[in-house]
Amino acid sequence: MFQFYVAPPNGGMTAEVREHALSLMHRMVGVIDRGKKEGVIRGDVDSESTAWKLTAIYWFRDVSRLLGLDPATMTKTARELREEVLGGIATGVDGSDGDDA
Repeated sequence: MFQFYVAPPNGGMTAEVREHALSLMHRMVGVIDRGKKEGVIRGDVDSESTAWKLTAIYWFRDVSRLLGLDPATMTKTARELREEVLGGIATGVDGSDGDDA
């Protein structure tokens, strides 16, 4: 996938990959927005920023594979990052914002 990202712009491949990435991003934003409406994601969460954070985690995993880094360590780190992002946007089980104060 990263070969497409670094391909020369005049070849058209970069634009195609960009459109695919943006399409995926818009779908992810939609899922986050739906979670906000259903009350499982806090209403004050920035949907687009959260979608980019989740995408960055998967890019991290892809790059770490390309670099030949230890897969177990990278998978653990990616999982921890994902849990941090998801934990930071979730409401309490009862639909509250998770604040007990």
